Amino acid sequence: TLTSQTFHPIARFQRLLAIGDITSAGVPVIHTIDKDDVGVSSRLVFGAEYIPRLIITSSNGFWIGLQHQGFGNAKIIAWDGFSLTYNNEYEIEGSAPLTGFIVNDIPYFVTEVGYIFKFIGGGFSKVQDFGLKENRQTFSTVIGEETGMVPYGNHVEGDIVYLNIGMPMVESDVGATTFRGGVRRGRSGIWIFNTKTL
Repeated sequence: TLTSQTFHPIARFQRLLAIGDITSAGVPVIHTIDKDDVGVSSRLVFGAEYIPRLIITSSNGFWIGLQHQGFGNAKIIAWDGFSLTYNNEYEIEGSAPLTGFIVNDIPYFVTEVGYIFKFIGGGFSKVQDFGLKENRQTFSTVIGEETGMVPYGNHVEGDIVYLNIGMPMVESDVGATTFRGGVRRGRSGIWIFNTKTL
C-alpha cells in the first residue's frame, strides 16, 4: 500500500516493477512487485532528505532520480533490480532531476538549474546547458507547474529527444501592473535535443 500523497514514480525492468514512495515515518523508499505479484515494501531505503522523483530503465536496470528537499545536490541511484541494495549512487548539480531519458542505453537527466547530464561510465557529466544560470533562474521543481518539466515529459526517437519544457518567466510589478517576460534565449514548448552531436 502506498503511504504518501506525493507523486509516485514507477518503472518496469524485465518483470520487476519499482514504485517510489515516502513511508508514514517520512522515509523515502522503493517498493517492488515481481513477476508473481509478490510485493516487497521498502525494498530500497534512502536518506530522509530525499524524495523519489523519477525512475527510468536501461538494459542494466533501474535509474532512480532523487530530489533533495533542501539545498543539496540530487542523487541518481543505479540498481540492477536484484541486489539487496542499490549498486551505485551519483550526485548531479541541482537539487531535482526533473526528467530523465535513455538514448542508446545511456541515461540522461535534466536538473532544475538547466543542465543536461549524461552517464559516462563512472558518473555523470554535464553535456548541455539551457542558459538559465546567467539569468539567475531555475526550472520549477513542483510537478505540474508551468515553468518546469514533468518527470516523464519527453519522447525518444533514435538519437533525438523531444522535451516538453515550460521556461521560467521573469515577473516585475510596476504599480498595479505585473509584467511577464521569458528568458532571452528560450521559449516554452517542445525542444529537440540531438544526442548524436555531443
